[in-house]
Parts: sequence; structure tokens; C-alpha cells
Amino acid sequence: MTDSFRVELLDVTKRFGDAVAVDALTLQVRDGEFFSLIGPSGCGKTTTLRMIAGFEQPTDGRIFIGGQPVEGIPAHQRPVNTVFQNYALFPHMTVAQNVAFGLEMQKVAAPDIKQRVAEALELVRLPQMAERKPRQLSGGQQQRVALARALVNRPQVLLLDEPLGALDLKLRRAMQIELKHIQSDVGITFIYVTHDQEEAMTMSDRIGIMNEGILQQVGSPHEVYEKPVNRFVADFIGETNFLPATVARLETEEDYPMVALQGGVKVLAANEGHDLQLGRPVTLTIRPERINLYPQGEVDVLKAESGLEAEELARILGAKLPGAVDMKEFLLAEPENVVLDGVLEEAFYIGTDTRFRVMLEGGASLVVRQQNYGSRYDMPFDVGSHVYVQWAAENAQILIE
Repeated sequence: MTDSFRVELLDVTKRFGDAVAVDALTLQVRDGEFFSLIGPSGCGKTTTLRMIAGFEQPTDGRIFIGGQPVEGIPAHQRPVNTVFQNYALFPHMTVAQNVAFGLEMQKVAAPDIKQRVAEALELVRLPQMAERKPRQLSGGQQQRVALARALVNRPQVLLLDEPLGALDLKLRRAMQIELKHIQSDVGITFIYVTHDQEEAMTMSDRIGIMNEGILQQVGSPHEVYEKPVNRFVADFIGETNFLPATVARLETEEDYPMVALQGGVKVLAANEGHDLQLGRPVTLTIRPERINLYPQGEVDVLKAESGLEAEELARILGAKLPGAVDMKEFLLAEPENVVLDGVLEEAFYIGTDTRFRVMLEGGASLVVRQQNYGSRYDMPFDVGSHVYVQWAAENAQILIE
């Protein structure tokens, strides 16, 4: 057990009969960290939380909290508290009485209880609600009371099992920010379980993604979104495209390997440490917002937007200023650009952005998202029109299963 870890699980397995709910899980959660465990229903995340809490015992493996082994220690004696989705508030008690309940069970002196309850309610911004009953509160307020009750005992670790699941979308998003602020204020370790990847991305310092009892990847929100280790993680975290491909070259002048897509088109792509061999089947993944659409035809070099100066573009393209060149040539002036021909099949306006579906040469399909700017909206492309699909090689990741 390392001192910098508040919670550590070493090769933890949990079986229910012949079913393996958690499979040889090793996980370290740092002191003061907001850590989220996410995954689909039945992936083992709640079972993992229950083993940390003491509601379930591991079949194999070790669990440490604060550097101490806790196997065999009952839940009520562990230095953790749990917040559940249903809040579990006592309806006949006031808010203050609900928060004080655990302290009273511990025989804490009455003056200390009064002070600590006041501090806990102040922390969750509900001091004015102390004498109200739970039925007089909104869902978000009830959630904060449950949080205050869990924090008033000053646990080393707070475990949260989908506590926002019963709230509507707007309130849930507001409470995500509230939870993160509270965690920063108290400075203790939060372990949060959810199936909602947006929720985890918003609040977490790090995220662990589970599937079928196995921990797939651990990293910051940026790491798991931008550099997924496999297809499951890429698909579960956000929206993405998958293109079947074959390794065509291991090295290029641009320092990216080259893969061949369906139809034989070869493109550059990023490789995050995978062992590649020529001819090996791989999958290319690229996020919809990393893709750009351009009309086919000519573009005026002077008027086009580019990372290069117009004179440099003209030199590369062999065009005189002012001059027009083919859009594809213009885009390929950046050597790390990937540019493919496509036909726009669908376009959906969804407020903040527009979602396109493009059929590529070779038969593959791509989803593209482009942000909408301004209050006026004109569909930039007609369905059925021929377009160029462009992305930077660094934004397309090679995955190996």
C-alpha cells in the first residue's frame, strides 16, 4: 500500500456463484481525488463500490483504506460513508435531525453535534432549511441533505452511487458543478459511480472505465477521451466514428503510420503505443467534432482560411496571386491533413451544432458535427452534394483489439 493512495484495491475479484462480477481489479485512488467509476449496467462498478463500503466482501484480493486493510471489517466501522440515489432520508425527521443522526449514534456531545450539523448544512448551502422536513424540499435539496449527512461524520472517503440519477437534466447538470465545488471545499476523496459519461467527465480528476468486470482504462477526462486504449472506451466515452483499416506503412515523413481504408484509400493516423505490423487489421477512430466538411470546387487562395500565409500556400500549390485552386489541393497543402471525397447523406440541425452523415468512397460512413454560430442559420451543404471530408492525422487514432 502506497501512502499517496487513499483507497487501493489489489487483484480484487468478486464472484456470485459462477458469475464473475469483478475480475482481478487493481485500482489506486489518490488522497483528495474526485474519482469516477463508469461503465454500462452490470459492468461491476457498483459491486466494486459496495466492496469498498463493506456491504460486500471480495472473493479474492485485498482492499486498503488509508493504508489499512479492511477485509472483514463491517461497513459501519470503516472510515467511509455512502450516498445513494434514493437519499434514504427519514421522512419524520427535520433536515437537521437527519444530518445529526449518525453523530447521535456515535454518542457525540450535543454541543458538538449542533456545531457540526450547522457546518455541514452551510457547506451544502442549506442552512435556512434546517427545520424543514424532506417532503418540503426539492429533489436537488434532498440530495444535498443526504450529502451533508454523509460528510458530517468526516469520513476519509465518500462513496456516491449514482446520487443524481433521479434528478431532471437541468438540475442534474447544476448539481454536478455543486458536487465538484463541495469536494474541493472539503478536500476528501470522492469515489463516484455512474453510467453517465458526461457526468463523470464534468466532475472527475480521473475516470476508470469498466466493462464485464474488467477495468479497461484509467486516466483524466482528457486522456480517456482523446487517447482511448480500445474500441470499447472510445465508443463509451462520447461519440466517435470507427473505420476498418489495414496497416500499410509503419513510418512516413510526417512521423505517422499509414493505414489503408475500405476501397484502398491510404491515410495517416496516430498510434499510441500499439505494436503494428504491415497488413495487420486495425480500427481507425475519429471524433465527429474533429472532422471538417468543405464544398468541392475551387477556392480563392487569398480568401481561404488556413494556417499558412497566402503567399506560402501559393508557392506550395503553384498558384499565382490572386488565384483559385482546387479545394482538395488547397487542403492537402498541409501535409498532415487527410482529405477524402464523400456524399452528404443526412443533415440534422440540433441547436448548438449540426450533425451530418457522409458516405465516403469505398462505402464507409462518417458522422460529422459542426458548431453553429450566430442566430441566423443557413444549411451550409445540400443533402446529396459532393463534399470533401478533412481531418488532421493526429486526430485519428489507431486501435487494436
